[in-house]
Amino acid sequence: MSPQSIYYYEEKFKEYIMKALTDDQLISFNQLLKDLICEYPEDDHVINYAFLNVKNELTGFNNGSENEEEICERFKHI
Repeated sequence: MSPQSIYYYEEKFKEYIMKALTDDQLISFNQLLKDLICEYPEDDHVINYAFLNVKNELTGFNNGSENEEEICERFKHI
C-alpha cells in the first residue's frame, strides 16, 4: 500500500463527507465505499484502510495510544 494511494482515497471520502453536509441527494457512505471497490477492485485493501483512517479521524479513535475498549471504558459515564 503506497501512502499516495491511501491519501487519494482518504481525500475521496473527505470530499464526500463535505458534500454530504450540503446535499441531501448523495448516495450513502456505504454505497460510495462499494462503488469505489467495484471501480478499483485491485485497491480494495487500500480503500478499506483509507475508510478506516477517515472513520477513526472523525470518531477520535487514535490507533497508537489506546484501543477502542479502553476509550469506551473511560467515557462510559458520559
